[in-house]
Amino acid sequence: MAELDRAAISLRIAEARKQRAGLTQPELAELLEPPVHWRTVQEWEAPNGTVPWDRLDQIGRITGVTKEWLLHGEAQVAAGVFEERLERIERVLEELVARLEPPAQTDQAEIDLDEKLSDLDEKVIWIADAWADWVTAGISQLVRATDAEGVPGFLEAAPGAPDWVRHPAGSRDERSP
Repeated sequence: MAELDRAAISLRIAEARKQRAGLTQPELAELLEPPVHWRTVQEWEAPNGTVPWDRLDQIGRITGVTKEWLLHGEAQVAAGVFEERLERIERVLEELVARLEPPAQTDQAEIDLDEKLSDLDEKVIWIADAWADWVTAGISQLVRATDAEGVPGFLEAAPGAPDWVRHPAGSRDERSP
């Protein structure tokens, strides 16, 4: 087994924080649980600094990358990331379907259900199109972490994303443009 390159891991932590998540060192430090001082993040990102082995999963979730990417870089994990993101999309779709409650036995309820299903169909089609575009564009399109409702961040960054993807009700990230 090849030895891990600590300096490269430190550089990938900095890249994930700055370029993919658009966070400052103090912002990342505050988002960690438990939070750390921003100078600790600075130390992690230094080429000769300490690698936070126990925090790599958490850093990955916050910055929208995988632990494997932080450890090995894109070439080693491209296939795994695609599968992971597809599973996240499937979970989001399952949650959307689960939110649809069976209506009372009235004509208006049937109309409302049809409207909800139509809206859901549009969202599913948009997500499938965005996924295909993302796969085509490659793994470098991962720029944001998954939001609080589990919507993968690359959807937020996708050109032409509808409002319900860019700003889901109650989950708008104040750091986003």
